[in-house]
Amino acid sequence: MADTWKSALGLSFRDTAGHPVTSFPFTTISPYIWLDASQIAMLATSSQSITEVRGSASVTPPSAVVGQAYGFYSASTSAEFPLQTGTLVSGSNNMTMSASAFVQGRSVLFGSSVQTGSNYVFNITQLDFLVHDNVPPEPPISNNTSFNSVNSFAPMPQSQAVDLTTGYPTIEWYRYWTNPNFQSFSFSGVIGVANGGTGLSTGNSGGVLAFTDAATLESSPTLGQYEIVLGGGTGAPPSTPLGTGDVNLVLHGNPTGAPSWGKVNLNTDTTGQIGVNQGGTGLSSGITGGLLYFQNPYQMASLAPGNANWVLITNASGLPAWAVNQPDLATLWVMT
Repeated sequence: MADTWKSALGLSFRDTAGHPVTSFPFTTISPYIWLDASQIAMLATSSQSITEVRGSASVTPPSAVVGQAYGFYSASTSAEFPLQTGTLVSGSNNMTMSASAFVQGRSVLFGSSVQTGSNYVFNITQLDFLVHDNVPPEPPISNNTSFNSVNSFAPMPQSQAVDLTTGYPTIEWYRYWTNPNFQSFSFSGVIGVANGGTGLSTGNSGGVLAFTDAATLESSPTLGQYEIVLGGGTGAPPSTPLGTGDVNLVLHGNPTGAPSWGKVNLNTDTTGQIGVNQGGTGLSSGITGGLLYFQNPYQMASLAPGNANWVLITNASGLPAWAVNQPDLATLWVMT
C-alpha cells in the first residue's frame, strides 16, 4: 500500500487553557493552539506509522508580542521542537510548512511561545500527516516462480491476498508474510544474475564461476587436480591448460603470454656461477691451455699453461706447478 497524506482539520484542537477549538478562524487569549498526540494517533491504525507533517496557517497577534518567534512546533512532555518558524509582525502572519519529519507520540502546536497578550486570531487551513503502511506489500507475481512447500509457521493461504473492502492484505496473508521461514522452493525457470541468481542451469564439475561480463556468469572448464589455474582475462573464465608438468620440469614465465613447463636452461635460468658444492667449477672464465685443479676441497683454480718441455710437478704446498728444467731421471721411481 502507498503512503497517504491524511488531514487533521477534523480532529479536536485546543488552546492552552484547554478550551476546544470548534472552527477557524479562532480567537483566544492563548499564545498557541495545539493538537494532542492522542488525536494525531487516530489517523493511523496499529499497523501504520505517521512519519511526516505539513500545513498552512496564519496568526494575527496582539501588539505586545510583535517581534517574537512563531510557527509550527512538535512537542513532547519536556521540550518543544521547531518544525518551521518565523517572526511575528503586526497584522496577519501567514506560514506554509513544507513536509517535515514527524516523531510519532508528539503533539503539534501552532503559534507563539511567548506567554503574554490576548486576542490571538488563529486560522489553520491545512494540517496533514503522512501515514505509512507497515504491512508488507503483496509479492510480485512471476511467471517463472512457484512454491511447492509451506511456511513452517503458517500454511500458505488459499484465499485472495488483499481485502477488497479495505485495500489491505488479509490477516491470513499478513501472518504468512511476516514469518518467512520456507522449507523449500521450486522454480520453473532459471534465476538470472540481475535477480540474484547465476543464470545457469548446469555447470562443469570441478569448475568455478566467473563473470564473463558485468551481467553474465559462466562455468569454467573442469580444473584438473593439482594443476595451476590461469586467469582468462576479460570475457573468459579461468582454466588449467598447462597440466601438472613432468618430473624435473620447472614453470617458465612469459611476459607476453601463458607460462610453460620446461627443463632448466643454465644459460638463461641461472645467474652467477655454479659452485663446486653444486657440481660446478665456481669459475666464470679460464685460460686457454690452462689446467684445473683444487686449491682446497671447495675451490678450483686454473693453472696457466706451461712452456714447451716444462714438466708438471707438485710444489712444496702440495699444489701443481710447472718445472722449468727436466728432473734428474735417476731420482725418479719407476712405477710398474
